[in-house]
Amino acid sequence: MRGRGRGRNSYRGRGRGRGRGSFNKSTIVCYNCHGLGHFQYECPKWNDEANYVDEDHMLLMTYEKVQNYNMHNVWFLDSGCSNHMCGDHGTFTELDENFKHTVRLGNDSRLQVHGKERISLPVGGIKYVVRVVYYVPELNNNLLSVGQLQEKGLAILFKHNTCSIFHDQRG
Repeated sequence: MRGRGRGRNSYRGRGRGRGRGSFNKSTIVCYNCHGLGHFQYECPKWNDEANYVDEDHMLLMTYEKVQNYNMHNVWFLDSGCSNHMCGDHGTFTELDENFKHTVRLGNDSRLQVHGKERISLPVGGIKYVVRVVYYVPELNNNLLSVGQLQEKGLAILFKHNTCSIFHDQRG
């Protein structure tokens, strides 16, 4: 006999989750202080002002309003980009020019990759090493792939016209 109701063997639990396994909160970003590892209702800084930013826990946070700037020094975070890409040969600290590949851009055009390796990205007086960056000489803009950053274990928060990138262990 089939029907509605709560007879034997019917499950009445909370939601459709995967059970009560262990849950890692290390990448959870607090809506109050933007710190990692806790929810807003658990925030130790709950009574502090709502726009609190803890610069000791920022990996990358930058805001620059520049009238005349050199595009080789500007990097765009791109959620549609599958690889980090740079068009300036001089930006690379190491470069394997034997690597050849083709990338397809958002406008469906294709560009040749003439190498890959690593760059040193200065942010706030600190140089961050970014690995596996494609060298695409015809590229007009330098692109950091949001997907690649997330695969490296970084948490990315876009809020109030600001992007903050956090590392699990380093903050």
